[in-house]
Amino acid sequence: DHLLYGRSLAQPLPVPSTPVPASSLLFALGRLYVNRVSDMVRRRFLRDDHWYVAFWQMTPGIKTATLAAAEPPYQVVPTGGDRFYADPFLFEHRGQLVLFVEEYRYADPNKKGIISCLQWDGKAFTNPRVVLDLPYHLSYPFVFEADGEIYMIPETSQNRTVELYRATQFPDHWELDAVLLDNLCAVDATLHFHEGRWWMFANIAEYGASSWDELAIFYADHFKGPW
Repeated sequence: DHLLYGRSLAQPLPVPSTPVPASSLLFALGRLYVNRVSDMVRRRFLRDDHWYVAFWQMTPGIKTATLAAAEPPYQVVPTGGDRFYADPFLFEHRGQLVLFVEEYRYADPNKKGIISCLQWDGKAFTNPRVVLDLPYHLSYPFVFEADGEIYMIPETSQNRTVELYRATQFPDHWELDAVLLDNLCAVDATLHFHEGRWWMFANIAEYGASSWDELAIFYADHFKGPW
């Protein structure tokens, strides 16, 4: 199975190849400001940047190129329109296929994401359930198995931590097992085990900087650290 997700994005402004007169630059900046405000209003009230999660089933014997040339055969995971799903992670356990997602509810006064899961019934992902809801924003539910247990590292950068949760009853009961990193804004932490060592890839956001232009790598002999 393949998963897709995306959202509508505004087109970037073209970069001029020749010097621009000051008057034209001021006009461009003014237009950029108007577009920015318009985009904020549109995002707030029209929600045209609604994220979605979609999937399709690969039919044995059909090549990917054949699928790409055909009409998109994917199905969008329904949300009811009052929320969106993002950051999809599939995990299979004892024949049970579960989709973990960030769930963001538009009516939430705290404006934060939570972690939910949906189960595969053979045709669609159904039965959405909340699995983690904390006082701070959650996203990117990285789920993996190690030492005979199932763990999750959701993004908790708003809390300036990287937290490890263990499944006490898969898929919807989890408890905090360890804080892997503290006092650090690490986004989308992803683990990889290679040649006897654990590696953690994460985007690092320093104060006042973005969270998507600096990648850091940490390493440890055990996934619980020290990193």
